[in-house]
Amino acid sequence: MSTASSPIELVVADGIGTIWLNRPERGNGIELELATALRTAAFDLERDASVKVVVIRGRGAHFSVGGDLRAFSAAGATFPRLATDIITSFHDALLSLRRSGKPAIAAVNGACAGGAMSLALACDFVLATETAHFSVAYRRLGVPADGGMTHSLTSLVGPRRALELMLLSDRMNASEALSRGLITRVCAEHQLQRSSRPHQGRQRVCHAAIGRNAQPSVRH
Repeated sequence: MSTASSPIELVVADGIGTIWLNRPERGNGIELELATALRTAAFDLERDASVKVVVIRGRGAHFSVGGDLRAFSAAGATFPRLATDIITSFHDALLSLRRSGKPAIAAVNGACAGGAMSLALACDFVLATETAHFSVAYRRLGVPADGGMTHSLTSLVGPRRALELMLLSDRMNASEALSRGLITRVCAEHQLQRSSRPHQGRQRVCHAAIGRNAQPSVRH
């Protein structure tokens, strides 16, 4: 089990496994330690039969700003190897979340950009505060969209709109993301935890009955 000082906190209670992105001082930016810990947490939840629902949240002001550009810059000539290691761990985590068959809820506050948006879109439900904002962001780094985002965006909004989002990387507020079909619900900041509870409760009930059959039918 992770600790409060870990880049990922994992809390399991009442059939719910909550993954907390825990680098608030860096906007929960994704770097190697966080990606590796995220993979471990996802693997643990996949194997834990007591967990019926997974929730992903971010400590502090943001869900996650995406890649930690300061860490990337500090890597210098070793960045290509670092990027490979981060991407491998991150993709392993996403695959584990999908493979587990357990409904996943992303509860988004503040920024949700780049890899963090890939993480949110990999979930079955995305709840966002009124002040949350989303950005594909990869284009600004000069790299292609990763973390399964090309598939997720295309599945959600169709190929033309997905291409527009990936090429323009425009920042979207929560209302815009909702209207485009990228998220499930918008709620007030203080209601984020409360709003996720009905989803958690319903998913715990339906998981044993239809969850494992319905999800593969809807997911592509």
